[in-house]
Amino acid sequence: MRNSTSFESPAFASRFAFCARALALLGCALLLLAVPGAARADEDEEDDGDADFSRAGFYLSLSGIYGADTFEDDLQDTLQSKLGSTARVDVEGNFGVSGVVGYRFMPNLAAELEAEWIANMDIDSSLSTIRIAEGEISPVTVTANAKAILPVDRFQPFVLVGVGVMTADVKDKGLNGFNLSNHERRTGFAMRLGAGLDFYVTEHWAADIGVDYVLPFGDVDEITYVSIGLGVKYRF
Repeated sequence: MRNSTSFESPAFASRFAFCARALALLGCALLLLAVPGAARADEDEEDDGDADFSRAGFYLSLSGIYGADTFEDDLQDTLQSKLGSTARVDVEGNFGVSGVVGYRFMPNLAAELEAEWIANMDIDSSLSTIRIAEGEISPVTVTANAKAILPVDRFQPFVLVGVGVMTADVKDKGLNGFNLSNHERRTGFAMRLGAGLDFYVTEHWAADIGVDYVLPFGDVDEITYVSIGLGVKYRF
């Protein structure tokens, strides 16, 4: 984090992060529980031999995700260049949610608009055994994706590439009783590279699993992360 010197201390931030984790996990669980019910509801509407799992049309998906940082080493290298080899940085990933609106043009190609949010990633900095700074980063990334699909009946692996924008809330927090804070919002371009699998339970409902690498540029260029998502998709 740039110019990390202070820390926002109220307990509200930690409570908010805890609630975000709980909501993400609960939402993902509810979505997964909804798939079997949707399958039973559609049993009377479609025959497996007639179902078209690769047809054109709009779709929506919602996933619970875990954002795993990939920028801890870069932050540590920067801190060590200033304070010496005993400086350490620890970054903790966090949970979030992702939503997609997409249109499938043909069996092998779709276009999407994806938005994902990750709750506060905690950052701790120390010198030897002394903590010197703490902070939080909460990114929101919106990308337009091109998605290539291999339609193998119900099992449909895919790869995607996307470009868009990331905005991140960056909070530095003061230690040792100092109630100082520095809160800023940064914005920059972002690129998304991903792969995953859609499993169609029915012609309309699918389980969705994916892993994306998000590479930002500009004022947010250090906030790289991997998002691991699990959710459901509805095909119109």
